[in-house]
Amino acid sequence: MSAVGDIHETRDGLRSDAELRQALAAGGVGVWMWDLASDRVFPDETTRRLLDLPDRTDIPAAQVLDALHPADAERIRAIAGDVRRGEDELKAVVRVRSSSSNVRWVQIHGRANVHFDGRRLSGVAVDVSDRMLAETALNATEARLRRAQELGGALPFEWDPQIEAFVASSAFRALHGFEPDERLDLATFLRCVHPDDRERVAEEHRRMLAMPGAFESEFRILRPDGSERWILQRGESIAEGALTSISGVHIDITSRKQVEAELRRSKRESRMRFRELRALYQHAPVGLALLDFDLRFVRVNEFLTNLTGLLLEEHVGRALFEVLPDLRERLAPAIQKVLETGEPVRNIESEGARPGDPERKLWWNLHAYYLSDDYGATPGLGLVVEDVTARKQAERTRDLLSRELSHRIKNLFAVVASLVSVSARGNPQVEDFARTIRGRIEALGRAHDYVRPVEWEMAGSFAEPRHLHGLLEGLLAAYRGGAAERLIVTGDDPTVGPAAATALALSIHEFATNAIKYGALSSPDGVVEIACRARGETFEIRWTERGGPPLSGPPASSGFGSRLAVRSITRDLGGTLDVDWRREGLVVSLMLPLEELRR
Repeated sequence: MSAVGDIHETRDGLRSDAELRQALAAGGVGVWMWDLASDRVFPDETTRRLLDLPDRTDIPAAQVLDALHPADAERIRAIAGDVRRGEDELKAVVRVRSSSSNVRWVQIHGRANVHFDGRRLSGVAVDVSDRMLAETALNATEARLRRAQELGGALPFEWDPQIEAFVASSAFRALHGFEPDERLDLATFLRCVHPDDRERVAEEHRRMLAMPGAFESEFRILRPDGSERWILQRGESIAEGALTSISGVHIDITSRKQVEAELRRSKRESRMRFRELRALYQHAPVGLALLDFDLRFVRVNEFLTNLTGLLLEEHVGRALFEVLPDLRERLAPAIQKVLETGEPVRNIESEGARPGDPERKLWWNLHAYYLSDDYGATPGLGLVVEDVTARKQAERTRDLLSRELSHRIKNLFAVVASLVSVSARGNPQVEDFARTIRGRIEALGRAHDYVRPVEWEMAGSFAEPRHLHGLLEGLLAAYRGGAAERLIVTGDDPTVGPAAATALALSIHEFATNAIKYGALSSPDGVVEIACRARGETFEIRWTERGGPPLSGPPASSGFGSRLAVRSITRDLGGTLDVDWRREGLVVSLMLPLEELRR
């Protein structure tokens, strides 16, 4: 049976079926006929080659379908069923099962006709592998491009003027909160735009339709959950005849906007802090300077220029000790320590000439510190300069008055001692008594030298060692009454600082006064032992009385002297005072920080 009939009639006359098939084969077109009644296919040589069919004139349809990809075979079988029920056309692109690894795509196109023995399909088969591979590659490329755009945050869309709606990817719809199958016309799109930006976006859309070209804009959208996102819209509108299409992308720039807002806020805060620091730097009531590592002035404030008496330009670029040479001896070692350790050095006091007025001497108090930023970079050294001349003058005046007062007090001791001697002169009965009284008065004078630590800085006649035992011996000499064994000092003998000596002298003097009035020293056989012992960072002074009148307990009230002793130990020296009123004699235990004892 012939696939297309025996003879075809054309304007040029009759041509043989063989000539027509030969022409089709030359163009790579195969001819076939499917007899639906017998369910057999009659392919020509080209069709058999395209579908990898055996070399026979007729082949069962099932065998032909087996040559196709299973999914495509099912589709062709379903279409053939439709033709049996009255459809007139079969059109499909199928994949052929090939013995090679290459995929062959064949386009099949046939029409139904009625023969005396049933319905038939007649048609052609064409190899479209190259086209399909190109389309597949193009689709894959487009898919990769869309994926790359989505991963990069660029979500494509297109305005189709034919349907007056947006065509957009699923990711685009998800970003804006649209349903996958929702029609996306301009009104629908504008509903998601922030109300404050909606009119502007609508106007931009109208302008893109009226004036084709590239465009870019930013606006906010509101998602269904109420969250706000910033969108960068970028693309191009193209005129196509009377219609204009728009293609572009939407990029979510919310994070960028947040960073920009944070950056603006940070800049505002930085400017505000800079203004505050600049005002503080310029108007601070102390001199401030920034030095580089060559110790040259980089920046100074106005107050420092007032202190030095030099202009701003007479500081910047000059070395520190070129401007303040008198401070080198004291300040240079301190700055070197700051450079080596990175730790600040404070309260460096030195006297020197004022650079702008060399005849005038000032007392300078300086603080040096290391400067570093948040990243560890170090621009140099900071210097704080104070004029403490007035304070030093006040201290000198106070010391002068203190020495004068101390001198007058010692003169009073001397006057009283002289009066006692004069009163006893010529009266043998009271000379021994007078000598005793005079000795105690002189001992009180020596104790007074310890109580006045300012005297230690003077080259005076009193040069007792500045140790604890020396302090105690000087204080208690007036209470021995000529019997050294009545007051015994034992144990460790640490150095004592001026501040600690004052507090200790007041306390020990109070204990001794009470002992001679009411305690062990009020009895001829009474003894006081003062044991001194270091306990690590703590020092103990234990005052123990024996041989005095029996004690019945602590007194009902304490006098001013006792309260002064407690305050001197606890507040001034940061120690503790424990009193044990034993019947056989008073025991007082002083626990002092060793560091405070040397202060």
